[in-house]
Amino acid sequence: MNIFHKRQGQMSFQQAYFYTDTINNFYPLLVDDNLKMIIINSWQNLVSRKLINIYAYVIMPNHIHLVWNILKMNGKESPAGSFAKYTAHQFRKYLLEFRPDLLHRFTTEKVDRKMQFWKRDHLQYH
Repeated sequence: MNIFHKRQGQMSFQQAYFYTDTINNFYPLLVDDNLKMIIINSWQNLVSRKLINIYAYVIMPNHIHLVWNILKMNGKESPAGSFAKYTAHQFRKYLLEFRPDLLHRFTTEKVDRKMQFWKRDHLQYH
């Protein structure tokens, strides 16, 4: 039995995937309806720009599941990467204004960022 997690590769275009992404440290950030709407608005934007199709989704307190397919890149970024980056920026903006007491839960010592809202490796299956 291999106990080491193998990093997920890129999702292929035109294939449907079951996708899971989790809030860092499993914190129940998504109990706040305003943060759920950030996620939904991001998906709506990607769908309206014909970058993704979404067939089903569920937003849980500390993670999301969706069945989707990626139609094309968002410039040089995958739509999954764009989603994670956009929602993280919006989460930070919202928390700065309305819940600054929660920001410390998402600080990180990583070289490329000061905060991390989503766990590094999402799960994807097709």
